[in-house]
Amino acid sequence: MKIARNRLKEIIQEELEMYSDEPSENLMGDPEYDQEGYMTKSELYKIGKYALELHDMIQGDDNLPEWMQSKVSKMAQMIGDVKHALEYDQQYGEFDQQQEEPTYDDYSDEEYEEEMEEY
Repeated sequence: MKIARNRLKEIIQEELEMYSDEPSENLMGDPEYDQEGYMTKSELYKIGKYALELHDMIQGDDNLPEWMQSKVSKMAQMIGDVKHALEYDQQYGEFDQQQEEPTYDDYSDEEYEEEMEEY
């Protein structure tokens, strides 16, 4: 199924507007988690808006500086990590909130790769 570029923009805009509602109650009853979902949705709205604008600004044959390409690649990786963690959480139950993501500085290259696979 092909979707026209303008229709795709409309769909994304509609989805973004759905997530810009007022904050909901803290369902966990824990002050540590107050309105984190609302704040995250607000940030995602901004990310989506900027992504659409950047998409329109960049042409297929543009030669962007390496630092720009790197930042966009990192953002894509990081947002994908969050998406997949939440998908896992929804399918298999809540993930361990206390578990910290390993950092590269804590391990050698081989140890880091192994730890990330376990994480």
